[in-house]
Amino acid sequence: TEWSEADFVSVWGFDTWGSCCTCEKCRSLGNDSDQYVFLLSRLRQEIDQALASGRLRHKTRISGCAYEGTSTLPRPSGPIPQNLIDAGDCIIFYPIDRSYAADLYDSASQNNRPYASALDSWLNRPDQLPMIVGEYYNVSKYEDLPILFTKRIQNDLKTYRGKGVAGMTYMHSPMVAWAVRTLTQYHYAQANWSPALDAAALAKQYLDDRYGPHGDAMVGVYELIESGLSQVGEWRNWHASILEALMHWDGSVPDKPLKVANDLADAEGAIRSGEVSLQALEKALGTIEELVHKEHERDARNPDLSLRVAVNPVDYTGMKKGSPYALPLGEDRRLLRYGCDTMELMIEVVRYHHALTKGDREAAELIWRKAEAIGDRMDTYWVP
Repeated sequence: TEWSEADFVSVWGFDTWGSCCTCEKCRSLGNDSDQYVFLLSRLRQEIDQALASGRLRHKTRISGCAYEGTSTLPRPSGPIPQNLIDAGDCIIFYPIDRSYAADLYDSASQNNRPYASALDSWLNRPDQLPMIVGEYYNVSKYEDLPILFTKRIQNDLKTYRGKGVAGMTYMHSPMVAWAVRTLTQYHYAQANWSPALDAAALAKQYLDDRYGPHGDAMVGVYELIESGLSQVGEWRNWHASILEALMHWDGSVPDKPLKVANDLADAEGAIRSGEVSLQALEKALGTIEELVHKEHERDARNPDLSLRVAVNPVDYTGMKKGSPYALPLGEDRRLLRYGCDTMELMIEVVRYHHALTKGDREAAELIWRKAEAIGDRMDTYWVP
């Protein structure tokens, strides 16, 4: 009916981190992924019958998902139903708690090893369905932080292509205030068409086009931002992160150290890592502040710049305008200030928990006052 023109219909389970049916009959089908492809196969039968009878006049394919939240991350233990393979139906693989500080196939990353193994289990079988990888370059857990994935996108796409992955998708395109993240959208689109492109050259051309005379300076700024938030997953993932552990803390004196993401070792390691990240972000923000100031000074010295206020779009179009670079730099500055504040707040709350764990109530009180001050400062502005 209303979906009759769809090319793909996504049929995913509820994102509840539970399991599939536990009744004896369903369990006899195999693991949760076996149950899932059994369901998809029955849906495929109905679609094919509708197509054959003329009730459906448009070929529709199904996309399923391999994902922890629906207990379908590992491959089925039995064979993939042939009608799914014949129809060109596909599976999207979602490594939701991966680390972006390391390649997915980096064996040194405790967070990533299970995902690499699970993806291989789907890919390395004779009855393979086309696999698409769904990444999380701007998922809600990152709350629109000024994160960059230039190196990660390039490495990921080359790796996935080499493994035989058929395509890519990611969550979610930012709606407004892209700022530095505009490069992520541009690079992702270009790299999907051409995974072998020169990422550094693409970024340099983009930065020159966006920032003009400041392109060279912004190369360094973007590198600082990318390195500064490379461990965003370790801080903000849904299940294996610092914020996840803090969410389960009631604020009282802890009876054990904070459990941190595997790749950060312990609370002190998280604090050290956070401080390095914050220094990189603050250095990037300092450079952007200088460039904004230069653009404002240039406008102030421009005798031809109209100081009238436009009363309608036509009037505005005819006016001589100021710096074309002040607007993107200002947008970057606002998002980066939010990034710095967020990073600093997270560090201080971890520091507070750690001081309480060690029994140092005096230090904990001073740390908490600082954390409250950061929170109050963040309450004076909002990020759309």
